[in-house]
Amino acid sequence: MANNMTFNRIRNILIISAFAVAFTHCNYFTKKNTYSHLPADTANYLMWCDELKEDSTKADVLYKRGEYLFNKKLFLKALADVNNATSIDTTNSNYYFLLGEVCFAVNKTKIAALSYERAITLDKENVKAYLKLGRLYYIVKEHVKSLQNYDEAIKLQPECEECFFYKGLNFREMNKLTDHLDLAVAMFQKTLVINQNYFDAYIQLGELYDLKSPKIALEYYNAAIRMQPQSIEALYHRAYHYQMQHRYDSSGADYKRILEINPNFINGYFNIAFINMEQHQWQQAIEGFKLVTKMNVDNAGAWYNLGFCYENNNERKKAIQAYQECLLIDRIYPKAAERLQALK
Repeated sequence: MANNMTFNRIRNILIISAFAVAFTHCNYFTKKNTYSHLPADTANYLMWCDELKEDSTKADVLYKRGEYLFNKKLFLKALADVNNATSIDTTNSNYYFLLGEVCFAVNKTKIAALSYERAITLDKENVKAYLKLGRLYYIVKEHVKSLQNYDEAIKLQPECEECFFYKGLNFREMNKLTDHLDLAVAMFQKTLVINQNYFDAYIQLGELYDLKSPKIALEYYNAAIRMQPQSIEALYHRAYHYQMQHRYDSSGADYKRILEINPNFINGYFNIAFINMEQHQWQQAIEGFKLVTKMNVDNAGAWYNLGFCYENNNERKKAIQAYQECLLIDRIYPKAAERLQALK
């Protein structure tokens, strides 16, 4: 935990510019008790403005208004309010938690971490703060710290599905542990024991089992699709799984289903073309990769594959042009350079 002096010094670097805009919205409203015709949240906000004009040291009102501004994504204004609240009342865990939320939202992760830690110092049972610290440390790849915070949260909330899921994510990335993938699987499975409808756990388990047991992986992908039949993420994972198993009819059907849901999903077109290329259906593959290059002219892989298909379809000049386009995008694309040299 950082000491008070360190925390305040780091925090003040961030909030200096916030004070100038702290009360901008309030300045448009000067009359009290005339807000009954407005939506409740807007009326509350304006009443808080009125209260703070009379007494700007009301920490609880600053906190409420800061929370409102945070929810409206007015982060700079929210920062000014919640910073004032924590300066006035240094004993309220919720104030520091909200400060952490605001700093996290604007990607000031160091100050956010200090704020969440202060919230925990003030309230050892602040599960929300442990969860946010765990997620923050996962994002910045400090996996040991992330796991420590999720373990603390589990002590307070043993059936915390989020805790086990994020422990799984941490273990998945901790390559220094020899059994990290097995630990990840165990955590994702525990997540599903707590909540059998945890969609992302099915996806994670599908990916992990793809490495060692494709049959089980498919079961997890199918479960995810049963939960969310229109999920492009789940359908794409299953389509790619089928593709790696050379089950091209099933893979192609899933990609086509994805494109019915989102006609602009470029990876769907790319992989359908790739399947045609794998099966030496050169003309169909050519049409597919041409479409991909029209959708994204800077797709070096599509240009290379297009050149490869032209070459195998005995269209030498077009193959050369496609390889050249590939190398204009990526000057060190080895396969394109190799094939271009062979054709010249």
